[in-house]
Amino acid sequence: VPVSESNTDSCLLILHDWADGLLLQDAEIDKERGVIHEEWRMRSSAMMRMYEKLLPEIYPGSRYGQRLPIGTMQVIDNFKYKELRDYYERWYRPDLQGIVVVGDIDVDAVEAKIKAIFSPIKMPANAEPYVHYPVPDNAEPIYAIATDKEQATGTIALIFKQDALPEELAASMGKILMDMSTSVVTSVLNERLNELANKPGCPFIAAQADYSNFILSKTKDCFMVYVVPKAGQDTAAVHTVMVEVERAARHGFTPSELQRAKDKYVNAVEQLYDNREKQEHDFFAQRCIRHFLQSYAMPDLSTQFQMTKMLAQQIPADMYSMIMKDYAAHVDSNFICMAMYPEKEGVAVPTAADLRQAVERAAAEDIQAYVDNTKNEPLVARLPKPGKIKGERQADFGYTEWTLANGARVYFKKTDFDDSKVLF
Repeated sequence: VPVSESNTDSCLLILHDWADGLLLQDAEIDKERGVIHEEWRMRSSAMMRMYEKLLPEIYPGSRYGQRLPIGTMQVIDNFKYKELRDYYERWYRPDLQGIVVVGDIDVDAVEAKIKAIFSPIKMPANAEPYVHYPVPDNAEPIYAIATDKEQATGTIALIFKQDALPEELAASMGKILMDMSTSVVTSVLNERLNELANKPGCPFIAAQADYSNFILSKTKDCFMVYVVPKAGQDTAAVHTVMVEVERAARHGFTPSELQRAKDKYVNAVEQLYDNREKQEHDFFAQRCIRHFLQSYAMPDLSTQFQMTKMLAQQIPADMYSMIMKDYAAHVDSNFICMAMYPEKEGVAVPTAADLRQAVERAAAEDIQAYVDNTKNEPLVARLPKPGKIKGERQADFGYTEWTLANGARVYFKKTDFDDSKVLF
């Protein structure tokens, strides 16, 4: 909103009403049921419908397996008014709420207003504990398959469940170290998978590794590799990707691979640092939100850049290999293979037995270490003899036009909205 004292006051009053002042009148509740139906309809993509089918299989013994966050339309249509009001009183309370204000404001004045406006909101007596529902380990591998008529292509996810970092460590140096190490590990593996995808005869179109929360849950993490197989080559694609995962887990990474991945990570943080005076409001707001909801650290960009450079130099190469080995340690427990396929004539959907066989065959193979054949040499080994600028003039929109001796024309413009890039 435009910065002014009246606007700030109005927005804080609106937030106060949301936090503790909703009337929740019968007629308004009934109108909102239709709004939720429309939101549910808009989100009802093929992937979301298949997720809903698969939840009980991929979350056995967990509350996460019962429904998606939006809930069920049966509940939306039939809950009693009092149930919604009780829910509001139970969960909309000071210890579970945070206010983030970012902008060109008088910080002390806005803080004083927040305290004055929100302090009257009282904690309910005997407040119900806020529970983080666990995700149990699975002692046997899970192979789950779903189909939908609107799904465009087959996709397979190879998921290795991991224990989530305790929340009390989320703001520690350990979390920063973990994020960087995981980024480097997945970056190196993705380079290998991309290299495979570009080879003739590769059975998959694309494959991508990532580390994140285990789908919906924040009480469990996962190392995951998405695979888009070529038509009719589903099990071959799974086998090929799993061989590459096994190769990395058994033999680790080469020094040259790790150096490229570390440089890429440091460069990304350096770009943020170079533009530290030009970040938009939402950049800082999102950092505050992550800190409030997930206890993440919130260092200034200068400190973050210095820490990143320090860690990049100090983390030994063996640590990345150990992390990869830990992430993909087993396929006999805490492992899930989830497949989503089109439900249409002519599309052969692999069975759970097919996928299991592909995974287990890769785990049993004798796999050689990766050889990095990337050439570490300049893009242009010997620069050509410089040419000459024959003419210069000021062109439209602030460009300078140079006419070179070979007849080529170059348009140049200096901008100040990004201090870390030169675009050609």
